Amino acid sequence: MTFEKRPAEPDRRSIELYRRLLKAWPSPFRERYGADMCETFGRHLERERARRGRWGVAFAWASAVRDAAVDGGRQRLRHAFGRGDGQRINEMRMGGDVVGDFVADVRYALRALGRRPLMAIASILTLALGIGANAAVFSIVNGLLLRPLPYPDGDRLVKIDAQHLERGWTGTDMSVADAWEVRARADEAFEDVFAFDQATFNLTGGDQPEVVFGAWVTWNAFSVLKTAPVIGRGFREEDDREGAPLVTVLGDEFWERRFARDPAVLGSTLMLDGEVATVIGIMPPEFTFNQDRPDLYVPGRMDPLAVRGAHGDEAIGRLRPSVTEAEADRAVLDVARQLQAEFPDSNDGWTMDVVPLKRDMAGDVALQASIVLMVIVGFVLLMACVNVANLLLAHANARRAELAVRAALGAGRGRIVRQLLTESGVLAFFGGAAGILLAIWGNRLIVAALPTNTPASLDFSLDRTVVAFALLVSAASAVVFGLAPALRAARSGATELRSGGRGGMGRGRARFGSSLIVLQTALAVMLLVAGGMMVKSVVGMTRQDFGWEAEGLLVMTLTPSLNKYEDAEAFAPLHEQLLERIRAVPGVESAAAIQAVPLGGSNWGRTFTIPGVPESEAGYPTRVGHISDSYFATMGLQLRSGRAIQQSDRSDAPAVVVVNETFVRRYFPGEDAVGKRIHWGEGEPAEIVGVVQDHLERSVDRGIEASAFIPVTQNPVRRRQIAVRTAGDPSSFADALKQAIWEVDADQPVVSILPMSTLVDRAVAGWSLLGGMMGIFALISLVLGAVGIYGVTAYAVGQRTNEIGIRMAMGADSGVVRGMVVRQGMSRALIGVVAGVVLAALLGQAMAGILVGVSPRDPWTFAIVVLTIVGVTSLGSYIPAMRASRVDPVRALSAS
Repeated sequence: MTFEKRPAEPDRRSIELYRRLLKAWPSPFRERYGADMCETFGRHLERERARRGRWGVAFAWASAVRDAAVDGGRQRLRHAFGRGDGQRINEMRMGGDVVGDFVADVRYALRALGRRPLMAIASILTLALGIGANAAVFSIVNGLLLRPLPYPDGDRLVKIDAQHLERGWTGTDMSVADAWEVRARADEAFEDVFAFDQATFNLTGGDQPEVVFGAWVTWNAFSVLKTAPVIGRGFREEDDREGAPLVTVLGDEFWERRFARDPAVLGSTLMLDGEVATVIGIMPPEFTFNQDRPDLYVPGRMDPLAVRGAHGDEAIGRLRPSVTEAEADRAVLDVARQLQAEFPDSNDGWTMDVVPLKRDMAGDVALQASIVLMVIVGFVLLMACVNVANLLLAHANARRAELAVRAALGAGRGRIVRQLLTESGVLAFFGGAAGILLAIWGNRLIVAALPTNTPASLDFSLDRTVVAFALLVSAASAVVFGLAPALRAARSGATELRSGGRGGMGRGRARFGSSLIVLQTALAVMLLVAGGMMVKSVVGMTRQDFGWEAEGLLVMTLTPSLNKYEDAEAFAPLHEQLLERIRAVPGVESAAAIQAVPLGGSNWGRTFTIPGVPESEAGYPTRVGHISDSYFATMGLQLRSGRAIQQSDRSDAPAVVVVNETFVRRYFPGEDAVGKRIHWGEGEPAEIVGVVQDHLERSVDRGIEASAFIPVTQNPVRRRQIAVRTAGDPSSFADALKQAIWEVDADQPVVSILPMSTLVDRAVAGWSLLGGMMGIFALISLVLGAVGIYGVTAYAVGQRTNEIGIRMAMGADSGVVRGMVVRQGMSRALIGVVAGVVLAALLGQAMAGILVGVSPRDPWTFAIVVLTIVGVTSLGSYIPAMRASRVDPVRALSAS
């Protein structure tokens, strides 16, 4: 004989807690049913505890809370309006099996969707497209904004920049002296501060000289980043003193490339710029330094307070745990004011500000572009949801009889809504799963297309945050596209039963379908306008007149050894020999030098005064290029007046300068600038001997700036790029040019040698990616909009088959029927066009910061998009209208 094990008596604490939950119901209801509800809940709780353990208890309480929120709220409303409790104790669901009900709903949903596989597949693919696009773009936003930098407590790292507002200079490099003053005077805000500068080193001693990329750092750099070498040690304070033996820490990639990961490399030596450097450590494989992965690191070995006013380094600080960015900003500003008072010669007018390191790496344009993209793909997903809502509306209409029978058998409206939402959830689940797969593919494409100068410290891979976002978007999508059709279908159940299956679409459904058309049209207009403006902006960037001719131009970068050539003057004779030998290479038409060619990353600037003009005593800012003779001819730049820089403009000749047209318009408006003089603050004034045409210099998205060009022979600089104009494909000259350089100096490496067209491609790569993505999303929105408009119109026409048949039977012409359908479809779409134009204008204003050469309200873009949408809408309405005009009146009336 077996006995059923009775559930244990519930504990008093649980019953008391449940009594407090009963306060969700009105007091008359509690007085009537409270005791029975407590008893029923107690049995249910212990039964679930025995069956499932802690999970059972959790589900029991979840069911109780749900009942309190839904049924308790309903009873309070009924009680407030005097309708009585309307609830019997045996209708309470707390004794039910929540998990079992959910599993049953899912099984039923799968069977229901399996009976209409085409609708299910179309819905899943549409959702996958929207969810996948959102997840792929979010992976970029996550890398730019959310994912922490790869350092311990990376969110506490900030970049400290110098700025001179009177000259219009912001985000300028620091001087090491100023960075060290911040370290000493603002220690209440910063745990520590270090300074660094990117550098290249000539590595000799092998078969050929090699350029390695590294960084000069102050001795505390690794401790501020909280990252130590995995082998060996980092720098010590004594390594950074002037005259100390040179030591170096290697990056992991360089260690592998040069030494095959041999741990015995510690203690070995490298010949860097002619000086022996001892290897003391190896950094971890995953370590990135600021935005790069340098080959090696060396200490600056100088007194950080010795040189003031030399703004050529960068500074990074680590904030104390309780310090905010605003507080750190005030701290560095206080230090800047102190330095202005103490060192007016070097610090007058200079201030500082603080920027989170990650934001500095990403850049304001990239952050703004990523946010705009996120908004765009959000609207694409909304359009996908609208399309799926259309499908579900048609699907629910085909199930009118089924839903009516369920309602007749006692299923309440809430039960039907729950079942239909479960079906929506199943679609969203499969759509989300497929979307994640699409996101993986899309993420790889986006990351592969990112510009080569994308900071190495930013990680754009798909992580748990991106997957969680995709799941959240899937759940939200289920509600967005499933709720309205489910509510409408549940509300029509009883009506359908009373009408004997002839309920038709009805005015409510017609209005709902019309609303969907208006929404889709508005979104399509907005997205097409945004995509069109962005594509137009990128095309304008790539096709703009740069001023110089990139075809047939090759660019080389040379950096002389510090030990072999102590200063820029010592490098000058060698550089002249190099230019002479390069010009002698067969096929070379001309060659010239500048410290950085256009798009070469130069941000050099100086201030000048105009003799006799008191207003200029504060200093006028201008970009500066140090050029050799033949530079303008090599770049293909035209002189507007005067002459170019010549070989005769040497250090013993009068100082001269050539300026561009913008310089003249800004500082000598309406005057002939040739013959005017400007003063650089030292030496004799320089005479303006020529005016060169305006041309692009810094980047493709910036306007032309005032620029001055001075002879490199009068103002020597170490770093020089050589521009070479060739008769054929410039890439084919690389080997011959290297050999020409090594014939002059066998130890002089070439940092890089590449066609000028490659620099142009790199400069527009990020913009091309952005424009391409927005163009793709705009086309997707157009397709989704067209499909949605056609689907809703065809569905509405199908519901009016009876009416159309009657019209045809009464003699209505087929053209009249077509016109009626097209007019109704177009009237809805035109409302959406107007709404879309307004939304597009608002979005255009938000995109103003990333549009170059295109107005946020560009009339041509708006006009083309409106005409396109009107054409697509006309076609989407005309095809169903043609079908409607061919309806057989006899069949239509017999089917009614």
